[in-house]
Amino acid sequence: MYVLNADIRIGKYRFKQVTNVEIERTSRLLVDTARIEMPLSFTLENKQRLTTEKAIKRGDKVLVQLGYDGDLQSEFSGYVTNVKAARDKTIIECEDNGFLMRKSIDNKAFGKTTLKEILRYVAGQCGVLLSGEIADVNFEKFVLRNVTGLKVLNKLKDDYGLTAFFDYDGKLYVGLAYTYKTGEITYDLQKNVIRSDLEFKDADDTKIKIHAISILRDNTRLEIELGDNDGELRTLYFYNITSQSELKKLAEQEMDRLKYTGYRGSLTAFGLPVVKFGMTATIKDSNYPQREGKYYVESVKVRFGQNGFRRVVELGPKLD
Repeated sequence: MYVLNADIRIGKYRFKQVTNVEIERTSRLLVDTARIEMPLSFTLENKQRLTTEKAIKRGDKVLVQLGYDGDLQSEFSGYVTNVKAARDKTIIECEDNGFLMRKSIDNKAFGKTTLKEILRYVAGQCGVLLSGEIADVNFEKFVLRNVTGLKVLNKLKDDYGLTAFFDYDGKLYVGLAYTYKTGEITYDLQKNVIRSDLEFKDADDTKIKIHAISILRDNTRLEIELGDNDGELRTLYFYNITSQSELKKLAEQEMDRLKYTGYRGSLTAFGLPVVKFGMTATIKDSNYPQREGKYYVESVKVRFGQNGFRRVVELGPKLD
């Protein structure tokens, strides 16, 4: 029988036991989060007893390692954002390095520039490192005025359709959706899946409406719409596509990718093996072998504690 193990460091304290831990890591959000539940007080090695709510402070560094039988994996690193005492427990809320992006950025007006140059400036002000995989995007101008690092990232997501998050090395990644890759994993629905909330749907039963936007070098836009009027709206961004016919062709290719025959939804698996967002997940089903396919892992939720060690894996688009 497996024994659950935890090694959680918060500020200057180290905890080997914890009531519950929930971690959400996803390519959809700027900031990944962790929620740690602990007793109302704890005892140090010198027998001194401390109140958890008073001992742990906002801004304390956090490292969460979890596993079975002493085989621990780093699951989360970041900072405490809030500590609150409930009736029978203390709840510690945490954010990854996105916490550092809440800092105000000195105003700056860029002329002709690149995404990487802008991010170097913002990341430098916030004290974070950049991933080496920054998208190759150009701007005729870009103005930073009275913003925080998070507001800059939100602007890049909302106005330019870029994906932004902190990767598994704690570095800031900004790029195109579904291009960040972290490896491969295989799930057999009859063998290593505890619960499946996946739904297998035919492409013809999927309704999607696409709003395609091409951002030109002077920041003007070319836009088209296609697909089902009553379908789920997907906004897609392209760069420097100057003709409507070419933009339509690219949008139709994306429509084929999004209207696939295959699985949608999530599955629940054991805590090990480790799975990360950005992985390619092969889904097998011995009852329906013809349904086998590969999917992008869009988010992973970790649940550890009194009810065991589980990962809830949400699938994104089909990759083959």
